[in-house]
Amino acid sequence: MNNYILIGLSFLSLAGLVGLLGWKIKANRENNIDHTQLDDYGITHLVVDYIAFKIVHFCKQTINKVYLFLLFFTRNVLSVIRFVVFKIEKKFSSVAELAKERKAVHKEGPVSFFLQEIKEHKENAMAEIKIAAEEENRE
Repeated sequence: MNNYILIGLSFLSLAGLVGLLGWKIKANRENNIDHTQLDDYGITHLVVDYIAFKIVHFCKQTINKVYLFLLFFTRNVLSVIRFVVFKIEKKFSSVAELAKERKAVHKEGPVSFFLQEIKEHKENAMAEIKIAAEEENRE
């Protein structure tokens, strides 16, 4: 939790610094300050102005690049999610098709074809045994 507070304060102070430097650049640009016209204006103000301009320019470029990166990243993530959803849908539809075919097979009756053959074979065998037993009784 403390790390999040420190990170937040760091970003807040960075934003304040960029804001102050941007305000200073704007003030110097509005006054059309040129280093050749300055007699009582210290050289440190020009250095600060130059550094502030570079920092603000860097921040603008960085924000622009981060924004574009997030747009492309979001587009790619959505494409991957769409691909995964289509794969899952395809698998699910194939499973659903198999389930429909199984119901069609089981509509014929609750007993499978193999068990019906066994039942018929048993009935035929019992009938043969019964016929054989009747023949023995006749003799």
